[in-house]
Amino acid sequence: EGVLVSLLSVGTAIGALGGSYLADFLGRRRAMQWEVLVFIIGVIIQITSEHAWYQISIGRFVTGLGVGALSSAVPVYQSETVPRQIRGTLVGTYQWAITAGILIAYLINLGTNDMGGSGEWRIPIGIGLAFSLVLGIGIQFCPESPRWLAARGRHEEARRSVAIVRGKKVEDHDPYVEAEFYEILQAVKAEEKMPAAGWADCFVPQGKTLYRTLLGMTLQAGQQFTGANSFFYYGTQIFVSVGL
Repeated sequence: EGVLVSLLSVGTAIGALGGSYLADFLGRRRAMQWEVLVFIIGVIIQITSEHAWYQISIGRFVTGLGVGALSSAVPVYQSETVPRQIRGTLVGTYQWAITAGILIAYLINLGTNDMGGSGEWRIPIGIGLAFSLVLGIGIQFCPESPRWLAARGRHEEARRSVAIVRGKKVEDHDPYVEAEFYEILQAVKAEEKMPAAGWADCFVPQGKTLYRTLLGMTLQAGQQFTGANSFFYYGTQIFVSVGL
């Protein structure tokens, strides 16, 4: 049971580490398309299981790869694409959607609890396909990240992307679109002049980098120490153990 539950998190960790490289290589939008496909494959592996518990474990691991990679690509795409006036709010919706998804999952589990048969677990897992398709299909109608395009010298495409998100046309020469486009160009040029950095540079004391890294690690560890994930994964067992 522990292996079956934890393999999702193992896959998520690997997917998150590799997701940033994939998003840099393919582009944020294209990377999300492939990552949604990986998630869908993982769900299909799970719901087609008949007798082998390890098939569900493998499916959870594959699903985790997709979830982890998406957790890297989606907030980056949001932060690089949306207008800065609403950037913080919109990026915050990512975490809100995760929490809302947990609530919806509990309600679906409650609804299928007394169905009898494999539908009790196939339906809650399978409904994940519907949510993933919202992203997989919806992203087809969204432009690529203007910052990613600008970093690859595709400036006209980047300008068009900025305009589309703001409901404008490039031909309009909207002052807000132009201002944000040139702001992106300046940021990209400044990054190009910076020396190359690796993982080890996260632990360099200069410029409070080490402090920021340790602060982020401490906040993440503190979040786990609250026991939230233990409750999400083993909530039913916890309730049963206290006689409910």
